[in-house]
Amino acid sequence: MQQFQLLQETQAQIEILNTQIGKINQRIAALQVNQKRSEAALEAIDNTRSGQRVYKQVSRVLILREPAELREEIEQERENAAENLPKLTNVKAQLVAKLGGLNSQFVDINAQLRQSLFAQPQ
Repeated sequence: MQQFQLLQETQAQIEILNTQIGKINQRIAALQVNQKRSEAALEAIDNTRSGQRVYKQVSRVLILREPAELREEIEQERENAAENLPKLTNVKAQLVAKLGGLNSQFVDINAQLRQSLFAQPQ
């Protein structure tokens, strides 16, 4: 009976890890998209005429900004994303490694449980 409980706990941990890995994958994808958007925005700023102001969309509002200010803000966002991507990738790798260990443990416990069930006299 203890093995069955351990099997259930391991399965619950596997589900939690899968959820965490999925959320990290979503965050990584969002950061990558934001980096591409930042690059496109910087390119658009480069194509503005001297003295021309630009708009930044904030929710449903457009805010008029100086290109230099907006460029600085976008570059900072891009740097933050570039800094966070390796960290998230590292955390994901750790979770995947832990998941592999739990999957192996799950298979072992399952095999032991089956063996003990079939070994019991009826």
